Amino acid sequence: MKATDRRTKQDLTHVLKDLADGHCSEKNLVVVMDTLNTHKRSTLYGTFKLIEARRLTRRFEVHHTLKHGSWLNMALVMRRW
Repeated sequence: MKATDRRTKQDLTHVLKDLADGHCSEKNLVVVMDTLNTHKRSTLYGTFKLIEARRLTRRFEVHHTLKHGSWLNMALVMRRW
């Protein structure tokens, strides 16, 4: 993983691509995201070409945290699931 100075859509999409292609290239990934405006699958389509964005989108199973929920509670729920 890497840290960036900003939290832009492009930063998120490049981190997701690195994760899918480098670290976990053989598995589908479950991603838990908060409700920040940049945390959407559609951001992949704004950064990459259609074919690449579709390929990446199919790799991720995205779950969003509750708007007023805590990360810890969500992580515990996902672990039991």
